[in-house]
Amino acid sequence: MLPCQLAPHCQYTIESMVRTLLLVLTVFEEERRGILAALGEVPGDHDVTVGLVAYWRGLVLRGLRRAHPFLCPRYDLSSVRSAEDHHGQLLELRAYCDAFRSRGPPGLAASLGLAARTYGNRTRRHLVGTPSQER
Repeated sequence: MLPCQLAPHCQYTIESMVRTLLLVLTVFEEERRGILAALGEVPGDHDVTVGLVAYWRGLVLRGLRRAHPFLCPRYDLSSVRSAEDHHGQLLELRAYCDAFRSRGPPGLAASLGLAARTYGNRTRRHLVGTPSQER
């Protein structure tokens, strides 16, 4: 079984996916630049494309939406609103991240790891992604 922080069948960690998605949102909101410009700001030596960002957005949000009822007792998710458009979904992701950071140790990695473990311990499933045995 893969560690909780690594999404099944992905070479990136949940943290790196979420950090990239939040960076795209920040660049879009603060500088009014599109996804391609935001991808130029992504640190590291990897090939992140617009298609990969869209896939990650869907992958991460499907997991968070599926886990929502299990995470509600531990986190205040009252500010999370589902959205259908790209910008709205990134805002939804930020609302989840804000809720996770409001409790427990600081930092995105620790808060996402705790949320993934909370969901995994209660359901015996991955927070993000689908393992082979469930396909």
